[in-house]
Amino acid sequence: DKDIKPETIDTIELAFDYLPTPESNLKLNVFAYQLKDLIAFVSPEANAMNGSSSSAQRAENAVDQDGYGFEVEYSRKITDNFSVDTNYAWQHSENKASGEHVADAPGWQLNVSATWAFLPHWSLSSTLNWVADRDRALYDTRSDIDDYAIVDLILRRRQLFNNAEVALVARNLFDEEAFEPSAGPAGASPDSAGLPIAIPGDYPLAGRSIFAEFRYHFDN
Repeated sequence: DKDIKPETIDTIELAFDYLPTPESNLKLNVFAYQLKDLIAFVSPEANAMNGSSSSAQRAENAVDQDGYGFEVEYSRKITDNFSVDTNYAWQHSENKASGEHVADAPGWQLNVSATWAFLPHWSLSSTLNWVADRDRALYDTRSDIDDYAIVDLILRRRQLFNNAEVALVARNLFDEEAFEPSAGPAGASPDSAGLPIAIPGDYPLAGRSIFAEFRYHFDN
C-alpha cells in the first residue's frame, strides 16, 4: 500500500556499570522509547468506524506506542568454585492513544543462574527463568495468562578426553505448566490488530525433558 509509512522509533537509554569488588559486577540500564506509525491489520469494524466500506482487514499505520523500564544485572564470584549471575527487568508499554497496556509483553522478568565447579572439570549449573505480569488485549475476553517459573539443571564434565565434553541436561526440571500468549481472536475489538488464531488457547512450552549431550571441539 503506497499510503503506508515506515515505522519509526526514538529511544533513550542511560547505562551504569559498577565494580563494587574485583569479584562482582553491577549494571543498571534505564530506558524509554516512542514507537510511531506501527503497522497493524485493522479489522472491518474499524474500517466502518473510519468511514470505509472495506470488508477485509487491511494494513495501516494504526498504532503509536510509548514505553519505559529498567534492567539490573548482578554477577558475583562468591568463591573460586561458585558464581551467581542475576538479571531483573521491568517494563511498561502502552498504546499512546488509548492508554491500554501493550498485550502479551511481560512486565517483570527474572533470570538467576548459579554455577558450582565441585571437582576439576566437573560443574553443576542451574537457571531459574521467571516471567510475570502479561496483560491481554483490552477486548480479549480470555482469562489472564499465568505467570511461570522454569528451572533448568546441567551437570557437565569437560576435558573428558582431548577436546570432548559430556553433559546431562534437565529442562523444565519441575515440569512447570507454562504458556506463551497467542494473538487474540480477530475482530474481537473495533480496533483489533490481530489475525485469526489457529488455536483456541495459548502456545504451550515444553514440559520436563532430560537428555545427554556430547560435544567435541576440533582444533583449527
